[in-house]
Amino acid sequence: MDKIMDSYEKNVIVNLKKNFELQDEDFKVDERGLIIELDLHPTYLKIIPKMIRALPQLQIFHIHETDISKIEELEILSHLEELHLYNNQIKRIEGLENLSQLKILNLAYNQINKIEGLENLSQLQKLFLEGNRIGKIENLENLTRLQVLMLEANQIKKIDGLDNLLSLTELDLSDNKIQKIEGLGRLFQLKILNLRLNEIRKIEGLGDMFQIKTLDIRLNKIRKIEGLEYLSQLKTLDLRVNKISKIEGLENCLQLEDLRLDKDYLIEEDQIIFEKGIKEIIGQYKNKELKEKKILIDIYIPKLKDKETKNLKTELESMSLASQKILRKEILSISDNKRSNIVKDLLKNRKRLKNLLIENIQDLEKLLIMEDPSFPEIFQKMEAAKIIYEALGDDDKAQLMAIEIQKILDKFDSFMEKRELSSKGGSIIQEAKALQSHNENLKASLLYKKAARFFIEIGNHQQANQLRELAISCEQQAK
Repeated sequence: MDKIMDSYEKNVIVNLKKNFELQDEDFKVDERGLIIELDLHPTYLKIIPKMIRALPQLQIFHIHETDISKIEELEILSHLEELHLYNNQIKRIEGLENLSQLKILNLAYNQINKIEGLENLSQLQKLFLEGNRIGKIENLENLTRLQVLMLEANQIKKIDGLDNLLSLTELDLSDNKIQKIEGLGRLFQLKILNLRLNEIRKIEGLGDMFQIKTLDIRLNKIRKIEGLEYLSQLKTLDLRVNKISKIEGLENCLQLEDLRLDKDYLIEEDQIIFEKGIKEIIGQYKNKELKEKKILIDIYIPKLKDKETKNLKTELESMSLASQKILRKEILSISDNKRSNIVKDLLKNRKRLKNLLIENIQDLEKLLIMEDPSFPEIFQKMEAAKIIYEALGDDDKAQLMAIEIQKILDKFDSFMEKRELSSKGGSIIQEAKALQSHNENLKASLLYKKAARFFIEIGNHQQANQLRELAISCEQQAK
């Protein structure tokens, strides 16, 4: 408070503290003693306070998780650069005509059904509209500097209205009702495209998107990898939860590093390639020499249950690191003559090593079909197999085993991420139930929808559908 130099602004803060539970950390003052950032989030707030007009130097304004249904009282805030009005009850985009300096606008998780009122926001760089009821992409013609457009979880059926967004680098259209990839031909700067959870049956309409690096088409109805001929900069391609049976159409994707597919749908030949980490021939030079490239992939290991904790992952990683250090020290600390003798000894004992390898692999196979296998044992057996392959001089199989070991470790990352998403979803459900018990059905509906998206992420569609039904029920009760 002491830093605020303007008496009018000081009075505003005093009143906001008194009436709207404002805390000291909810506002910021610049070197001139003027308020430049404000965060309001009292759940009972129904209108934007008129006293906001007394803060003309405000640059960042947050007002979220309230009952506000209308955007108003912002006309005088001509210096505003960021406006965050997410998770409210706003039904219409309006009252932004004078905010010509606005660079970030966040209207996510409201009740907006139409994109409008953005004509004067020519400086806008990021627009967040996810979690609304928008059915059409429109009225974005003047946003020529827009770089990020988030339209996740709306009711959009067709991709259009984007022709003027020549600066767009990230577009999220996930969780909509889109059936066809189209309308992207002029987005030459686009690098990230998310079309997850739609009704797309074919990969098409991407011919001019040379700069795209990340493409997410999970949870659609795609059966064939195609239409990627010109995506020479593509690094990450996520095609999980489709019905793709063959790895193909990636010949020109020379930069591809991360390919995500479902192994279960692949034909047997491509399952073998998939399990080997897709050490595929994917490029060809003009002189007809083939270029070999390794692509990282996600792989499903049958019947393994994720019951271990994050501590175990750390333990596994340290075990791997320790074994690598030991092996490295053994190699570097011996002379050439001794190395020669070791090679001779290894040749003499080659049969014994092979028998040991067979026993080790058999033990590993038994562990993999157990109902509740031990990750440490699996890891140790795989690490032992890798070392034996190295001792036998079979570098290719040693490398493949090293890849499989890394997949075991990566599986823990996936597990921890899913557990975190599930936990977040559960917390939101509890919050929604509390709101529902107080007859705040519209807000409860919004939270149920939000929770549903967390469960979609982890593949629990049954729970997601139940939450969506609860959301619809809440909306009906509100009416």
